[in-house]
Amino acid sequence: MKKIILGVVVGILVIGFFVAVYHGAFYKVAIAEKVVGPYTIIYKENTGDYAKVGTVYAKMNKEMVDVGISTNQAIGVYYDDPKLVEKEQQRSDLGYIVKTADVKKMTVLREKGYKTKLIRRPLALPVAEFPYKNQLSVMMGIFKVYPKVEAYINENKIETVDAVIEIYDIEAKKIMYIIDK
Repeated sequence: MKKIILGVVVGILVIGFFVAVYHGAFYKVAIAEKVVGPYTIIYKENTGDYAKVGTVYAKMNKEMVDVGISTNQAIGVYYDDPKLVEKEQQRSDLGYIVKTADVKKMTVLREKGYKTKLIRRPLALPVAEFPYKNQLSVMMGIFKVYPKVEAYINENKIETVDAVIEIYDIEAKKIMYIIDK
């Protein structure tokens, strides 16, 4: 009986290890200046717990599909440090990067309270990348990347950070964390 229990425990540990590796637990995060943009973004302003933005994205994705817009790039602009701001007061813009061909379809969504933003010129900003596999990668990225972002801000004596932008690029299988200063 002890051998069976030991075998099960070892099996669970081995599976857990491989799941962690697959989702980036041992990925080395580096931050470097990169050119990002241009982007056309459709989004909604959101106030509330950052941990609950997934439901907002799901609703938005359904509404976009309903009007014929498909995208593989979600974007979240997070304005507040969750260590300093109460959950109910955390501000974010949540949306999607839209292809030029779909810009005309955005009119219907604007009537539903969506906003649009065009970032015309590419910007050179500090960027960290993390592999994207599924929702677990997003969680893992938060724990792996944000300590590096905080260290980068402190080491480079960046006094003001307007936001941290997360781009979830499903097609490229990566999450970009952009420090908007």
